[in-house]
Amino acid sequence: MEEDFLSKLTRRMVNAFMDIIILSKLEITERESEVTGYNLMKLINKKFNILVGTGTVYAVLYSMERKGLICSSLKGRRRIYKLTDQGEQVIQSLSASNLTSSNLIEALSLN
Repeated sequence: MEEDFLSKLTRRMVNAFMDIIILSKLEITERESEVTGYNLMKLINKKFNILVGTGTVYAVLYSMERKGLICSSLKGRRRIYKLTDQGEQVIQSLSASNLTSSNLIEALSLN
């Protein structure tokens, strides 16, 4: 039962913070390799042991692109995603804020 709860909680957190997961992945790997939506789905599966649908990932990517956090370009049949300057600023702000999951859980606690 506890394992089921943790699995569902992980899925909810990944869905809620997918934009931050994507920004972090783009920041880390942008210099090393090309990042596609498929790469992001594999990363989430490997790191969090959950499967996310293509519609979920691509909806977040398109939303982030409209907000100016990322940009994309076509390379053959693949769409490659990169951070924009605005996306870099968001990542830097998050890093500077010292926000951690334990801080978030403590803030949400009713104690």
